[in-house]
Amino acid sequence: MIRRILLLLIAILGANALKAQVAPPAPPNGLSPIAAYSVWKENVDNKLYEMALPYGRWIVTHSPKDITGYPAGRFNGPKQFSRMIEVYENLAEEKKDPTVREAYLDSAIQMYDQAIQTFVDGEIDPNDWKLNKGRFYQKNTNYFGNGLSVAYDLYEEVIMDAPEDINSIADGYYIQITLANLVSQGEKERALAMIDAVEATASEKLLSVIDNVRDKLFDSPEERITFLQSQLEKNENDLSILGELADLYSRLEYFDEATEIAMKLYKLAPTSKNTFRVAKIEFDNAIYREAIGYYEQVLNKTSDKDTLKEVNLRLAESYKNVESYEKARSFARAASKLDSQWGQPYLMISEIYAAAVSNCSGGQVDRNDKAVYWLVLDYLDKAKSVDSSTNNIVARRYNSYTPVTPSVEDKFYQGWEKGITFQVDATLKSCYSWINESTTVR
Repeated sequence: MIRRILLLLIAILGANALKAQVAPPAPPNGLSPIAAYSVWKENVDNKLYEMALPYGRWIVTHSPKDITGYPAGRFNGPKQFSRMIEVYENLAEEKKDPTVREAYLDSAIQMYDQAIQTFVDGEIDPNDWKLNKGRFYQKNTNYFGNGLSVAYDLYEEVIMDAPEDINSIADGYYIQITLANLVSQGEKERALAMIDAVEATASEKLLSVIDNVRDKLFDSPEERITFLQSQLEKNENDLSILGELADLYSRLEYFDEATEIAMKLYKLAPTSKNTFRVAKIEFDNAIYREAIGYYEQVLNKTSDKDTLKEVNLRLAESYKNVESYEKARSFARAASKLDSQWGQPYLMISEIYAAAVSNCSGGQVDRNDKAVYWLVLDYLDKAKSVDSSTNNIVARRYNSYTPVTPSVEDKFYQGWEKGITFQVDATLKSCYSWINESTTVR
């Protein structure tokens, strides 16, 4: 009861009083409208909120869109409501009595509502005012019993009304916190509806948040697949749904379904991402010649460095697996040029040379074949020197290859003295002509 009385006292000259008037009352203290506006603005600018209050009440209640004596078309009506909100909020901060403080905050909320009712589209953006109203509730949630809940409802209303506009605000901040709230409340359908509304124009950061939200909304990937399949019935060529389905099928190792969806995506939209997806499926299924064709397409469809690194390395491995060793090495070298501190390309070259030995020797490794393993060790050393994350794998491979390098006896008969440099090329065997690199006797 006390709070209602206080509200009545604070808003006594408010909008309801206007209804009882045949003509607007004069401004406070007998001032002219333009003089009242001048006093109002000066007091707000000087943070004299108690003195400003009666003049602001009169303006927003009786003259919200123009002031007699003010140049036509130059009066900013919405600004006066923003000032009134500032006045009420600051007066609330000054009050020690929580009931009085809450009454002033309630009056500030009334200003948001009154502005939205007073001005039409073009004069204000109602969604901006609703967002600001939500922020006001969020900021002062300690004084409103359900303040946070009201804020989230306002955010949701604005997001669903203008998703593209809200996406651009602080990397989708309002979307992120509203989705998080819906998830915490178990509002799966509302969260999914919001995701559908905002996803098409979301930033990379927001898309990452959306992916995390989806994971929390479903108890299992299978449940998510069932949902996506139902959504696909509405539009069988929806690229975003198809893409997510393909990724889920791959994660669950449903290879036939993953391949089918990936090929459909590729035919509908042969983008670098969709081409890469098909290439990876073929690669994972050890269909290397098909993978090579798709990976080489990706090289011409993207300039993303991380993608190019992976594609070049996958091409190197694919060509190695079809025993096209020189091409394999060229793609490994291309990968290393994209990142000089990345050890994986050097590990790949060591694998390529080791595979070349097996191919050249035909299972009968002689002294010349063994010498190539020194070059394999050279590239293991290179990988370790530029990328410490390769240390463990380098150690394991050293244990595998060191025993098959030339023995003391081999070096004696070949005249190889420790420290000398020689070429690994056709002088060893014709099948090593393409290598044409030097190594050092160890």
